[in-house]
Amino acid sequence: VDTYAEDEQTAIAASSAIVPLLEALQSTTIGGTGWQRVACTTLPYVNPDPRRPDLARATASYEITVRPSTN
Repeated sequence: VDTYAEDEQTAIAASSAIVPLLEALQSTTIGGTGWQRVACTTLPYVNPDPRRPDLARATASYEITVRPSTN
């Protein structure tokens, strides 16, 4: 997941804010899909985007396991 902001500190903060939001989806069902497991595999880090040098970018990686709902 990439987040963009005017500076690196804000980009990291925005990226870090996504972690608990995705983890809160664990064991829920959305649109017939059950979120079984959500794990942050790479914590947010500064990752400049050469196509957008005017913006700071932070990146984090997640592993998400989903299963179709049986309802």
